[in-house]
Amino acid sequence: MNLGLDRLSRNALALVLTLALGWTARAAWADAGGCELLGFPSEDATGHAAATPACQAAPPVAAQPALLASNEAPTPPTPPTRPRQPRRMRAVMQAPPAQPGDEEDRPRGTAARTDTTIVVKPGMRLVLNNFGGSIAIRTWAKNMVRVRADHNRRDWVDFGNSDGALHVTSASQYGPSRSVAYDLTVPTWLPVALSGVYNDVNVDGLQGGIDVETVRGDIVVRHAAGVIALRSVEGVVDLVGARGKIDVSSVNEAVRVAEAYGSVAAEAVNGDIHLIDVNSKDVEATTVNGGVVYDGLILDGGSYRFATHNGDIALGLSEKANATVGVSTFSGDFESAFAIQPRRAPKGHRFTFALGNGSAKIDLESFQGSIELLRPGGRDLRARVVEAWKEHERDWGKEWKWELKGVPVSSEEDNDDGE
Repeated sequence: MNLGLDRLSRNALALVLTLALGWTARAAWADAGGCELLGFPSEDATGHAAATPACQAAPPVAAQPALLASNEAPTPPTPPTRPRQPRRMRAVMQAPPAQPGDEEDRPRGTAARTDTTIVVKPGMRLVLNNFGGSIAIRTWAKNMVRVRADHNRRDWVDFGNSDGALHVTSASQYGPSRSVAYDLTVPTWLPVALSGVYNDVNVDGLQGGIDVETVRGDIVVRHAAGVIALRSVEGVVDLVGARGKIDVSSVNEAVRVAEAYGSVAAEAVNGDIHLIDVNSKDVEATTVNGGVVYDGLILDGGSYRFATHNGDIALGLSEKANATVGVSTFSGDFESAFAIQPRRAPKGHRFTFALGNGSAKIDLESFQGSIELLRPGGRDLRARVVEAWKEHERDWGKEWKWELKGVPVSSEEDNDDGE
């Protein structure tokens, strides 16, 4: 009896292990007479010889690996490859040890300097976006772009290459970067596009075209060629020594184009427009609350239009020019320095006169200002331009301008960097 109870206990234990451990406990269960629990004869019965084959009919433990191999989970599909993104590189380094004269050259409020050089190929262009700070560009003969940037130590400069353009941007761990002063040296042939909000831009020598757009900043460009587009809202636009298709504008400041060859379109709202030594057959200058001065060539077959609402127009016009001139005034006078008919005209008058064969077409229109014809290159004509630009040149580069623009320039902004 005790043997029967002992065998029954072993059978129960083997069953529990079988359920818990599966095939691993099957051999122990069979040795304990476990087949009896499933209706097979026990060791005491005459059918013991049949019990063993019945228990052995189950797949042996050794067969388990093959069974598992056949039921292995399928290999998960390879995830789709992400589209290749433009290669970007972050560049930032602490300012090098100060050298004599460095502190005077570096803008206030900057504590770190990025200085790197990137190779570019013909056909590429440079695109730079800077929220606030100055941008200066010079040229050299190398097919490389050197970028030097002075900025806060919490900011950095990013570089990207996509769509045939080298992209340069600045960023910060706390949102938009603070004032960044860029000093770039680029190939002469490289087209350049610059944009930002608080930017003073100074460019010299670009021959591949330039596009500049800023909100509060002056734009000064020298010796440029190609398609030239310069636009500012609260800043002066000054272009000297240009050749190509020229489009310049300012909303609340003056515009000057000098020593230019090619079509010229100049526009302002609350500022003067001065066009000096212009050699072009296609010139248009319009403003609302400002004056227009033109002292350039009047070429045969050319088209020239100068208009203002609340300002005067002064035109340098030679007696030997071949032009048909249309004059329109409402509240202003008309005067001429040389003999034409009429030499003077009352207010609110519209008339036309011809010089030479009348080949070129000139339209002069002022609503509340006077229109005056002067001898080209004359002292009176140039004096108006020189006097008007003295004030602008005195203001260029002054730090109080940046304070008015809302850009922090004090080095105190970096006092918490060590916290």
